[in-house]
Amino acid sequence: LAYSLLVKEPTSAPAAVPGGTSNTAVGRAAAQRLIATFVQVDDPVVGAVVEHLSEADDERVAALLDVVLSDPDRLQVLRDSGLMDGPPNPALDRVSRMTAEALGTSLASVVLVDRDRQFLVGCNVPESEFPRSRPLDMSFSKYVVAGGRPMIVDNAPKHRLVARHAAVQSGVVLAYAGVPLVDRDGHAIGALCTWDRRPRHWTSGQIQILTDLAQVARTKVFRSLP
Repeated sequence: LAYSLLVKEPTSAPAAVPGGTSNTAVGRAAAQRLIATFVQVDDPVVGAVVEHLSEADDERVAALLDVVLSDPDRLQVLRDSGLMDGPPNPALDRVSRMTAEALGTSLASVVLVDRDRQFLVGCNVPESEFPRSRPLDMSFSKYVVAGGRPMIVDNAPKHRLVARHAAVQSGVVLAYAGVPLVDRDGHAIGALCTWDRRPRHWTSGQIQILTDLAQVARTKVFRSLP
């Protein structure tokens, strides 16, 4: 229940704490750590806790996500990239195709995550086959971005954070792997991700390939930043 303390509406301007950090910044850091814990449930204790999250807890998790995703500094980095809502990016399309081919999946994309939606700035299939812009509740990558760490899901129906997702329940996404795209100041604005229509075990070699390709995507996403 610790995360319930983080979702109260602020009643006043953030107070300063030692070192010049605001309570808001501290809250974001705490929310990010908690989401990162929920993303990776390989620890048996954490897995047991996540497994027992109720539907009511979904709203609290959503509130935690908003705490992190609404960070104005993160959103400014996203805007400064110049990629949000831009035309298809050939270089990032190529990274997506390389990812799908290397991991043997049907779909892969470079996703940017705003506060209320996600945008595919690169994809291995054309927009006519897969919409580039989707509301945040349709996003898996929001957890990768908010947690700031990879999210590896072998069997989506058994992963508590995404089990009730419409794409999981319809059988469209049954396995997922995503790695965050983080700038040098620690702001995550997107992810390189891929998914499959069947449960699968992602090997350490495949995760390493995804991580290496995410680094390629990162250099292209942040190359215009100072």
